[in-house]
Amino acid sequence: MDPQLYVKLSNDSKEFEISTKIPGLRFLSLTDTPIQTNFYQEYSGVDSSMFYYSTTSKNTVTAKFLLRYRNYYHYKALRQKIYQLFMQKHLYRLRTDAERMKVNYVIPTSFDIEPAEPLAKYAQITIAFENPSGYKFSRYRSDEQKDIWDDYPLGWHLPVLTGDAFLFRDNTFSVYNPSDIQIDPYMQKNDLKLKMKFQGGDINVQNETNGSNWTFNDQVTMQDTIVLDGINTYLNGSPASGKTNFGNLVLDPGWNKISVGGAAEMEMIFSFPFVYID
Repeated sequence: MDPQLYVKLSNDSKEFEISTKIPGLRFLSLTDTPIQTNFYQEYSGVDSSMFYYSTTSKNTVTAKFLLRYRNYYHYKALRQKIYQLFMQKHLYRLRTDAERMKVNYVIPTSFDIEPAEPLAKYAQITIAFENPSGYKFSRYRSDEQKDIWDDYPLGWHLPVLTGDAFLFRDNTFSVYNPSDIQIDPYMQKNDLKLKMKFQGGDINVQNETNGSNWTFNDQVTMQDTIVLDGINTYLNGSPASGKTNFGNLVLDPGWNKISVGGAAEMEMIFSFPFVYID
């Protein structure tokens, strides 16, 4: 069975397998290497450098294809279709059947489509996509999981989780972050939404694992909806960060112990895509 490449052109469009759009185009592989950039402090006249910090940088995701065609005229027609598909000025979402639950958000760079040799009826195509984030992401957000964990390869050692595993109604609980990295909406601009309902006032949400916390200094009922979208708070759809300590939660990889104070009743949903180095 040939490997398959699934492409999504926008958030609103339907995902498709590449060969259904361009018959004769055979997907071969999708490869990438994570890029870590290290920064150092140097002092004039002093040997060596002092490590300062590291960042994950933009990397390249390389897609390889084999294009078969009947003759020169067929080649020109398929060439036009490929450029129409892969030379649009926006991010593409790519995933393969080898990693069904991981996606890349990438943008294409220039590439050639030329016959392998004069009069040949096939062409080898290499497209280098730029991946601005440097990461891969889960296909679904945490609260959209629907018992899809069986699609992950054996050996991942993931706990059995569904969307319900990110919904909590107790004042003390543990939430799992399957990502390879810490989810930090402030320092790293990671996508993390907390959808919350409380009965009470002066609410304090604390991650006991890493010390991050968020407080809401007002009386609310279970009919009110609070959303902490990254570092911004909304109450029933209206901005409400002024009623908070301007804090935010951070999720470490693995289990995070969360405690909620000031609420006689509560409901909390953690919504975020999982982030992978590879």
